[in-house]
Amino acid sequence: MALATRRLGRHSRQASKQGSSTPQRRTTDPATEDYIKRILCAHPPADSTTNGTGMQTSELPLDRLLPPLTSSNEVDFQLYALIAIVLDIFVQSWYAKITPDHDFANEVVQIIAHCTRNLEQRLRHVDLESMLLDELPSLFSAHLSAVEVARTNASKAYGRDAIRTIFHTLRPHNALTPDPLTAELLVEQAENENAWCQMLIDRVLPLVLPPEDIDNPTLHALVAEVLSELILCKSVCGKASESWLLWEGVTKLIYALRPRLKPHQQAEAPQIDRLEQFGLLDETRDRPDSKGGLSREKISDTLSRGFWAFLQVVSFASLISRAAVVALVHAARLPARASRVHSMTIDASFILLSHTIHTRLLDPALLPPALQNIRLALFPNNALAPARAPPTPGEVLAIKAECARVIVEAIPDFVRSRFFATDNVSLMHKDVEESLEMIGDEYVNKHLIISIIELIAVRLFPEISEASME
Repeated sequence: MALATRRLGRHSRQASKQGSSTPQRRTTDPATEDYIKRILCAHPPADSTTNGTGMQTSELPLDRLLPPLTSSNEVDFQLYALIAIVLDIFVQSWYAKITPDHDFANEVVQIIAHCTRNLEQRLRHVDLESMLLDELPSLFSAHLSAVEVARTNASKAYGRDAIRTIFHTLRPHNALTPDPLTAELLVEQAENENAWCQMLIDRVLPLVLPPEDIDNPTLHALVAEVLSELILCKSVCGKASESWLLWEGVTKLIYALRPRLKPHQQAEAPQIDRLEQFGLLDETRDRPDSKGGLSREKISDTLSRGFWAFLQVVSFASLISRAAVVALVHAARLPARASRVHSMTIDASFILLSHTIHTRLLDPALLPPALQNIRLALFPNNALAPARAPPTPGEVLAIKAECARVIVEAIPDFVRSRFFATDNVSLMHKDVEESLEMIGDEYVNKHLIISIIELIAVRLFPEISEASME
């Protein structure tokens, strides 16, 4: 296929980036680009020039060598890198021993490009705001309510098995039937889970694969096996349901938002007071007076500290007042959020929240750095990271305790003292640890993960629900 044909629609990318207000962080690097070209753009010596320009393949940019995956070059770069790493580690390591076929990588990239463009078009028609604000919170609320009922009514004599049985009775699902109370039932439940993953992939693949590849049984079986067994069943429903992994994920997320909460920063020397740092206070303010009374320096120091603290409070209050006034003024001009509830009056604060979600949370500029972080975490230096050993029971308790600590420390003192109805931080930690037990069971967590997968699949592929109803 000609390059001009393959790059159709590439010129529309830049316009989609201009509306982003988030500063762009460079997510490309020459080493990774060379790696992508070596794996995905390998050609025989006769094809070393491209498109009649006389330029070597290594000299051409990626957007002239590979088909577009999405409408963003930055996102495409990260996806190219992930595809190259997976092909290099898991496919070409054995495929190259069978045949010297150089077109295999190109065919794989072409198929993936068709699927990603299809998914992007479908994603544009999904009401992400409604899903984030309405459907997912309702799903979480129903799940947590069922967990609370199961934990309340479970007998202490049966422990975890009773919780699982009661919860599955309240929130049944065919993929998680029967309750894995014995080794035989665990095997049967795993078979049903694999069958559900396979059925979901079998329904989705015909909707995303190119028309000429739908009737290819070999390709269909290979792609379906990889997606259902390796990705959906073992990774998403398997590893992602582990309680310690969820606790660790919450901890790392708070670390990213509040870096000062990292443990290694707590042992550092106390920070120099800002007023002292800029020379606004005397460095000898803490030295005791030889006569034991209040010296003139201490009185002056106290007055100076009070004066600067007063200015800080006044400045902060003025900034908050100005931000609130500006937000309310702009909120009246923002378009109303699409909702199923038809109402003539719309709360200005709700419109402001909708605008913030669209401009901050759903900002396309956030996707390339996120994909880059995922790639570097899974494949540091474009290589497979060593497998992590499951934590011991003691390490699991330490992970949960650290998660509780950062949650409590991330809440402002004024808020947490009233929320927990105590000033004792240890009691707060204990209360949060008990709440974290709501996601402490792998089998119960699988119900939530499968429900989220089904919700996303139905929103992206409405044909699935229509076929089920027929």
